[in-house]
Amino acid sequence: MRAYNPVRAGIAQLVEQLICNHQVAGSIPAAGTIPPLAAAKSLRALTAFVLMVVCLGWTAGAVAQNSEPPVTLEQAQARTQYARGRMEAAQRKVQELERREKTAYRQLTEAQRRYEESKIAADSATEDLLAAQAELEEARRRYEQEAQHLRRIYQESEARRRPRRN
Repeated sequence: MRAYNPVRAGIAQLVEQLICNHQVAGSIPAAGTIPPLAAAKSLRALTAFVLMVVCLGWTAGAVAQNSEPPVTLEQAQARTQYARGRMEAAQRKVQELERREKTAYRQLTEAQRRYEESKIAADSATEDLLAAQAELEEARRRYEQEAQHLRRIYQESEARRRPRRN
């Protein structure tokens, strides 16, 4: 069984102000807690039953007392229009936020792509640097070998010249 989730509970009470219009079929609230699948049908049936009892109770009470219903049709239409306006404003805000989210996601994706390209370029530069350092070390080693070889030749030629001078 799922725990109560206040984020998903969009409707605080099912019946706060009931408008009874017999020409329109009822509907299940668009938001609310999400019960387990097995209990969902029984919750819908219970909700429909409660609404029917309350609606019939108010209608029967209004007819028996020969008085006006608690909410007039004009009041109900005004409330509906107000709620529709708020809902449309909320939908526009959600669409704007979704657009911003898509833009931010595209920017993030582009930044990640540039980061990966930079990382590849840095790795390539590091490999080139290491190769250049290896070449430099090899050149130094060959230079030292050649320098030693030339010193040895020079020393040998000097050694040959010295006995002649004496």
